[in-house]
Amino acid sequence: MTWSLSAIIAIISISAAFDIENAVNRFGLIPAEAWRYGGATLLTEFFLHGGIMHLIGNLYFLLLIGDNVEDYLGRWRFAGLILLSTLVGSFAHILSDPHSAIPCIGASGGISGVIVFYALEFPRARLGFFVMVRFSIGWIQIPAWTALIHGLHL
Repeated sequence: MTWSLSAIIAIISISAAFDIENAVNRFGLIPAEAWRYGGATLLTEFFLHGGIMHLIGNLYFLLLIGDNVEDYLGRWRFAGLILLSTLVGSFAHILSDPHSAIPCIGASGGISGVIVFYALEFPRARLGFFVMVRFSIGWIQIPAWTALIHGLHL
């Protein structure tokens, strides 16, 4: 599920990049119009990204953590977690400024839920990943519980 979902996100985001403004305006979540298309934009925004780094960042964390959470929960409960997290993220965005006409896009809400679940379920695990600081790439490891900070701010 994690790898399939990542591939679908990548395909849709890359396809939309050729006319990103139109894609964002049509399928991004606009809080003032949250129930467009019967509320479908609460979910469609998950599959759009504003640029390559936005897409890579979200997919990186989904692949880094998602497969472990999927193994633990199973395919369908993992899908439920992603769905619920995406909806919670969408509603949080709406509640933050319900009259906003600025579209929201990205998988950050759904992925944040996966990160928070992982950090709460595996607090002693360590996450290792590459970071780039001032044109220098390095490998760092952090305790999983510190991912809560990132997950809550994605």
